[in-house]
Formats: sequence, structure tokens, C-alpha cells
Amino acid sequence: YFERLNNPTPWTVRTNKNFLNTVRGICDVVLSEGTADGGAMLTFRLDPPVGREDGLRQAIAAALPELLAETGILAAHLCVARREASLIETTERTGRAPLIAPHWILLVEGMSPAVLAAACARHLPDSRLGLRAERGLYALELSLSRPPQG
Repeated sequence: YFERLNNPTPWTVRTNKNFLNTVRGICDVVLSEGTADGGAMLTFRLDPPVGREDGLRQAIAAALPELLAETGILAAHLCVARREASLIETTERTGRAPLIAPHWILLVEGMSPAVLAAACARHLPDSRLGLRAERGLYALELSLSRPPQG
């Protein structure tokens, strides 16, 4: 992983210029439900207060069956960052804003951004999580089926 980040391909260098406000973290997946990949993703970046991690994990685990029962919601994954490894500066990051690695990231995959936003608003509001989550809503624009040439 670090070998690739410290020796990015020319294609990576070219395409990275098009991405803004990126966040990267090395994580352990601690909870995963669903089996399909969605064309849209809603992310929740969370920093649970010390001592409240178990309660937050239980709240998320309780919400996932309801969320995944919604039409168009395909999968959800709770990831906990390895912060020390996530904050290592690499060649690939040269010239970008300083790294900010959230402690926890909840990824919810669905069929469209609108479906995701509505379902997550019903099942994962800040009041249920017990803290404010920074959200990001994304749609798949490209999936490579073979390595780029050159």
C-alpha cells in the first residue's frame, strides 16, 4: 500500500488533480451488512467521544437492519481508522491539503443519491447517533474494467 502511495503511476498523478477535499484512512471494517455494491454512497465521518464508542456502535448496529430493509439500500460498513498509519504523509499526497483522518467512517451504499439521502435521514439522524456526523454524498462516475495504458 505504501509502496504504491510513494510511487504513484503517471495515471494516478494525472487524475488526482481532479479530486478535491479527499480524505483517506487505513481502516478496520468492524461491522458490515449487505452484499451488493451501489452506484451511490453516503458517508458519515464520526469522532465518538472517549467512553461512548460502545453506545455508538450499538446505535449503528441497531439502525442497519431497518436501513437495509429500505428499497434501494444495498450495504453498509462501519470502519474504524488506524489513525497513526492514516496520517503518514506520502508522495501521492504532495501538494494537497493536510491529512485529516476521521476516527470512524460509516459507508452506506445505495442505488441513487436521492434514495440514500432520504433513507439515511430517516434511520441515521444525528439524534439517533448521539453526535453530529459530517456527511458526504457521492455517485459513481467511473469504474475501470482494465488497467489504464501508459
